[in-house]
Amino acid sequence: EELKNAIPAAFESEHYRNSLAEIHEEFEDRVRTGIEQLQEEAKQKELSLMPTPHGFALAPLRQGKVVAEEDFDRLPDEEKEETAAVVKVFTERLRHHIEEVPRWHKQQRDRIAALNREVTELATRQSIDQIKASYADCPQVLAYLDAVREDVLQNARSFVSDGGPAFGGSDKPPLTRYEINLLVSHADAAAAPIVYESHPSVQNLLGRVEHVAQFGALLTNFTMIRAGGLHRANGGYLILDADRLLVEPLAWSTLKRALFSREVRIESLGELLSLASTVTLEPQAIPLDLKLILIGERRIYYLLCELDPDFGELFKVAADFENRIDRSAANTALYARMIATLARRENLAPLSHDAVARVIEHAARLLGDSEKLTTRLRDVADLLREAGYWAGRDGGQVIERRHVQQAVEAQVARLDRLRNEIQEGIQRNLVLIDTDGEKVGQVNGLSALGLGNFTFGQPSRITATVRIGSGEIVDIEREAELGGPIHSKGVLILSAYLAAKYAT
Repeated sequence: EELKNAIPAAFESEHYRNSLAEIHEEFEDRVRTGIEQLQEEAKQKELSLMPTPHGFALAPLRQGKVVAEEDFDRLPDEEKEETAAVVKVFTERLRHHIEEVPRWHKQQRDRIAALNREVTELATRQSIDQIKASYADCPQVLAYLDAVREDVLQNARSFVSDGGPAFGGSDKPPLTRYEINLLVSHADAAAAPIVYESHPSVQNLLGRVEHVAQFGALLTNFTMIRAGGLHRANGGYLILDADRLLVEPLAWSTLKRALFSREVRIESLGELLSLASTVTLEPQAIPLDLKLILIGERRIYYLLCELDPDFGELFKVAADFENRIDRSAANTALYARMIATLARRENLAPLSHDAVARVIEHAARLLGDSEKLTTRLRDVADLLREAGYWAGRDGGQVIERRHVQQAVEAQVARLDRLRNEIQEGIQRNLVLIDTDGEKVGQVNGLSALGLGNFTFGQPSRITATVRIGSGEIVDIEREAELGGPIHSKGVLILSAYLAAKYAT
């Protein structure tokens, strides 16, 4: 900003304008003096040097007047030859003078350029020297400032609104070349950065170079370089979801390459996929120093350990978190505080004691274990939001136990279509289940069916018959390929028991 004001002011100063006018006047005097001298000498030789639309022309004079072509033809041959010889001499001198004009023009431009450089250097010296003094211990910054100074000297017209007479009135070039593209700033951070990248694609991790379309072409410059997650987390911690990372094309391999090389380099996804060869910017690689934390399911960790030999080299510390805790008195009290915290975070009404107790009961039911509590807070938070909805619908200021129960029943009602169909089949005797009395060779069983987050029991009738034979047990479900591996395993265990018990 200082240069945008200082440089135009320098070019509008009286000293600059006088110096520029002196250069132009000197050039014009040189051209004019040369022509006037030739005209005077030609006049002494009875020749007239006249300006024409296409340059200059020489014509003979007699008694101070230009001789017409008809009159010139009537002159004696000797006089015409003498005039032609003089015209040839002056034509050569005129040609030499005209050939000197471009050289004088170049000298004029060089002197103007030197003047512009001198004025610009005086205008920028103080501003740039002050900045250099602040970064005296940073050689790269000093080198950059020297390059900026030289570029400003060569492109001073960028700071002049209309170019002025010294620049030929050219349109102002953009000043973006002197801007600073600050990719990442932690100036206000009190500690190391902690970054969670929710979409770990190649560009979101390594950064990218954006382009704009102009007249059918893609253009870019350094101000369109954008930082990635590795840049923002450099010097701190980067947290990635392993499942999302692995499904992004080339994200895993490029991330490993950055970690092994300890530098982050912005690469074009098109070049990585060999889809395009567009010429673009290639920013310098930046040293990388961070801690990478992958979060995900256990199965992903074990698969990476088994299938990727680099995984153990890069990730040496594993933390396996429990998805359940003991339902002790201390943990129950902490769980109640956690429920209150979730309610405040979601801007929900406070919960009554009975409502908190019902939520804790549901947390144990989610695990199917009355002595454990789930640590999947997402399921608990979903239940609290629904209970808050029912409380708001009742116009209550507190979430009661009945509201939590309504939320649980609403969750079940959205998923129990298949369970209702099975129960309806039993009630209509489409599925035969005896619930009264007893029968030889027949018992009732209950199989658990899981559909997403909803699990329910399906009653089944289990029958067995005995016949005279070799003692072999026939599993009809297995023979018909209707039974699963757990059922088949149970039948085989029972078969082994019976064979051992009643073997002869």
